[in-house]
Amino acid sequence: MIALQMVRRVCVCRFKVDFRKAHNGLMGCALAAGLNPQDGDLVVFIGRRRDKLKILFRDHNGLLMVYKLFDHASLKGFKFLETSHAQQITFGEVAMLIEGEARLFPIDPST
Repeated sequence: MIALQMVRRVCVCRFKVDFRKAHNGLMGCALAAGLNPQDGDLVVFIGRRRDKLKILFRDHNGLLMVYKLFDHASLKGFKFLETSHAQQITFGEVAMLIEGEARLFPIDPST
């Protein structure tokens, strides 16, 4: 269970990540994007084919990774960027991503 009071901010990485990476590899990707799950950042990663999602977060006793494999390329509307950019989002938007809704992430992350 994710203790919401421990979350400092929630972000989605807008760049492609090698999904063969596990906890430590994804931690490195998060740090490259200026995020730090050790400090309370909840980080969402989307797979290249947009059919997988991983969430990385540190709770009170360890590093937590949640993995979702969609039946279909449910996140086909998600647009990747070429830079190591992370976009801050809300818990509601994380819930929408988990349900397969990606249209809320346009190409321009400032919108």
